[in-house]
Amino acid sequence: MKDELRGVARKEGGSHAGEKHRLSPDVEADGDQPAKRTTSEETPPAGELPEATVGKGPKWRLEAAMERSEERAATQGVNACSREVKALRKLASSLLAQALSRSDRADIVFEFPDGSRPFRGHSGVLCAMCEEYAGLFRSGMLEEREGVVRVPPGVGQDSFRGFLEFLYLGKCGEMCGVADGRELAVLSEMYKLFGLREWLVGVGIGDDSVPAAMEFALLPEGDRSDIEKMCEKRAGKGLECFVEASLAGVSAEAA
Repeated sequence: MKDELRGVARKEGGSHAGEKHRLSPDVEADGDQPAKRTTSEETPPAGELPEATVGKGPKWRLEAAMERSEERAATQGVNACSREVKALRKLASSLLAQALSRSDRADIVFEFPDGSRPFRGHSGVLCAMCEEYAGLFRSGMLEEREGVVRVPPGVGQDSFRGFLEFLYLGKCGEMCGVADGRELAVLSEMYKLFGLREWLVGVGIGDDSVPAAMEFALLPEGDRSDIEKMCEKRAGKGLECFVEASLAGVSAEAA
C-alpha cells in the first residue's frame, strides 16, 4: 500500500511523502528506547471519561461500506427469517426508534460534553447488549442515580447514533453509513463491541477508505494492528477504486 499511495502523493506535489519512514511500534526514532503505546483501556481520573482520540486525519467514510454489506448478504444467500426472528427485529427497531426520538419510555439519557442530550436509551437493552454498561449501572455511580450516561469526548452525534444502531439491532445500517469509522472504532474498544469492530475491519475498509483508516491505525493510542493489517491487505491487492482525493489530510507516514 505504501508504495502505491506514495506514488499518488508525489503526483500531487507532496515532496515530503518520502522523507519519513515508519518505525516499528517497539522502537523510538533514536533506536534506543522502546516506544510507549497507550491503550484506550487505561483508567481515566475519577469521574472523567477517556477521550475518543481519532487524530487529525481525514474522516474514515463508511458510505461505500453499506453497499458492500448488502452485496455480502446477497452472496451469502440469506434465508427468509422465521416469524420469531421477524418479531424480535421489529421489537429492536421500535426500541431504537424510541431511543433516537427521546421517548419517555426510554429511561436513560445520553449527554454529550457540550451538554446536549439528543438521544435516550433503555437500561435493560444497554445492560443486555453491553457488559460495560451493565458494569456502569451495577457500580452505583452517579450516572445510575441520575439516569444520565455521558458520551465520551471526541465522539460526534452521527457516530453515536450509528453506535446505538448496532447496539440495538446487532448490525450496521444506514446510521453507521454516515458515521466516522474512527469514532466507531474507538467506541468498539471502549465498550468491547467485538461485532462492531469485526464489521469495521471486514467491511468498513475499502479502496475508498484505506488512506483514512491507515492514518487512524498508526496513532499511538491503543492497538489498531487489525485495522493496519487489513489496510495493507487491501492495498496489496491493488486499489481499483482508489481516488486521489482520499489522500487529503493523510500524513506521509500513512501514505
